Amino acid sequence: MAPIKYSLRRDTLKSYVLNIWQTFKLYGYRRIVAYSQLNNDFPKITEYMALKLLRELGRIRSCMQKRYRKTKTVVTVNQKPNLTRHLYDLSSVWQTDITYMQLNNHRWSI
Repeated sequence: MAPIKYSLRRDTLKSYVLNIWQTFKLYGYRRIVAYSQLNNDFPKITEYMALKLLRELGRIRSCMQKRYRKTKTVVTVNQKPNLTRHLYDLSSVWQTDITYMQLNNHRWSI
């Protein structure tokens, strides 16, 4: 391809990509490519070309947010058994809330 044809094609692709991005702000380069392949009005482009064009257009990016993932807790200390689990009558069991228990040097005292 001659350099003039290459730059003309690149400029037209930039306008198409910018048009898609302005219509769908959540679209990243992969969805822009999928949209251009499904829609016959837009020229077909590769993912690499779409990524390069988005970077040239001023680092336009998708506005998607990362999904929240709950952290997994890792217990390194052996847990005490629940002695009240098998009791039928809990009226004689003393229970308390330990949220206000003072810690020594940020560690549980045993």
